[in-house]
Amino acid sequence: MGERTADRLSPLAVVLLCIAVPALLRLALLPVLPIPAPGVEDEFSYLLAADTFAQGRLANPALPLGAFFESFHVLVRPAYASMYQPGQGAFLAVGQVLFGHPWWGVFLSSALMRGAVAWLLLAWAPRRWALAGGLSFGLLFGLESYWINSYWGGAVPALGGALAAGAASRLCFPGRRPSGRPAANGALLGLGGAILLFTRPWEGACLGAALAAWALWRIVRRDGEEARRALLRAAVPAACVLAGAALLLLRYDQRITGNPWLPPYLLDLRTYYVAPLFLWQDEKPAPEYPTEIMRRFYTGWRVSEGSLRKAQGTRSPIVGLWMWIWGFKLAAGTVAAALIAARLLRSSRSRELLLPLAIVLAALSVQSVRQLHYLAPAVGLFVAVQVTGLRALATVRAGGRRLFRHLPLVVLLAAAVGSGRNVILALKKDPLDLGERRARLVERLNGEPGRHLVLVRYGPDHSVHEEWVYNGADLDGAKIVFAHERTPEENTLLLGHFGSRRPWLLAPDGGDSLIPVAGAAPVRSRERGTAR
Repeated sequence: MGERTADRLSPLAVVLLCIAVPALLRLALLPVLPIPAPGVEDEFSYLLAADTFAQGRLANPALPLGAFFESFHVLVRPAYASMYQPGQGAFLAVGQVLFGHPWWGVFLSSALMRGAVAWLLLAWAPRRWALAGGLSFGLLFGLESYWINSYWGGAVPALGGALAAGAASRLCFPGRRPSGRPAANGALLGLGGAILLFTRPWEGACLGAALAAWALWRIVRRDGEEARRALLRAAVPAACVLAGAALLLLRYDQRITGNPWLPPYLLDLRTYYVAPLFLWQDEKPAPEYPTEIMRRFYTGWRVSEGSLRKAQGTRSPIVGLWMWIWGFKLAAGTVAAALIAARLLRSSRSRELLLPLAIVLAALSVQSVRQLHYLAPAVGLFVAVQVTGLRALATVRAGGRRLFRHLPLVVLLAAAVGSGRNVILALKKDPLDLGERRARLVERLNGEPGRHLVLVRYGPDHSVHEEWVYNGADLDGAKIVFAHERTPEENTLLLGHFGSRRPWLLAPDGGDSLIPVAGAAPVRSRERGTAR
């Protein structure tokens, strides 16, 4: 597609292409890259939230004999619920209710994320560049990335961040592109902020502060009168949407923790965590843990990971931040593109975009634990900086000719090659990872008559990242219930509570075979050989 052809596309067509092309490719890959099985502890927590919402509840009653079911990122009292904000779980619930499986909620959030990023790019670049940047982003994050092939990726907060940044771009820089109706952009700004509040409130607050600084910077300039009027007309709808979201979130917190000002996330931190969230904090005394694997996770792995980040940050905040940025190729490419645009080519657009990015990165650099999806609220701005930087590079001339005239096509081809390579690597993953092993065991038990209770026994060297004890929202109605094995006396109480179920013992470190309790016939493992 040539430059003139791409620029003749309507903005809606650009957005729809960025949504549809990666979506169709991902659907075509389903026979070889099927719907993923959850295996990471965060995924099971989000899936618990989805199952709870799908059953029409914000939370579930506290579990009797809760020590058997305590696990990472799940609260069993004062309510049985996920520790996380409700946004990701809400999308998973939509997939579960409307399409029969939570993964379709991931698919939907990924599609909306790509559309929102393309819409943001349209505020800063011609349509050919918005199309090239949006499709490239979609190929890299919409085919094999864990943002679409798991249940804990960053698509939902990235959607919120791109909506907020796209609306702020049109309100603060109305001369950049047609700004549309300020009230509509205000509502979208509020919607983006609400999504961030429901997913990643700390990073969302950082982005909100950055966008507020952005708006203030534009207003105090002499040419900011138009931006000032647009922001005032947008303030009421944005405030109304955000206020409604805040009230709903307070109700959600009240239902789970009993205190509207105490989010489940903070309650879980107070209950289990030893490692600090931020570099300036100290470790807390270790509490009593219900299982050995939880003790090793929170006092071992989490502490060592946080100590590493703290050492990097203490040694040099700038070096620590750069090491973090370099670990994420997207951010590294952003910095390179920004330097090209802002320093070598003196692009004012990139300088304007770098202001909110600098605030977000500075705030995120003080966290002791960092994951790529923590950057999700700002990912749309990262892509916008890359696009404006590469666009500035494309204007370089030598001998009266543009040296990089076809750079948008090169960018798109590079993304296609990179995503194709990543898909091939994804197809070579271990077929017996925790997610697949657990899914196959559940499938076997679903084929057995009656209902089942699985007691899980870990060995002393069991990996802290392979937790089997996760359940849905309704334990009494579930066909299969997983629980930790405890003392014989405590196990007797559990077996009495679930007396109508067929009890099994699972020792995953010695294979995935099920040992019958009380004389039941064994179910043989198809992956690990004979039953033990």
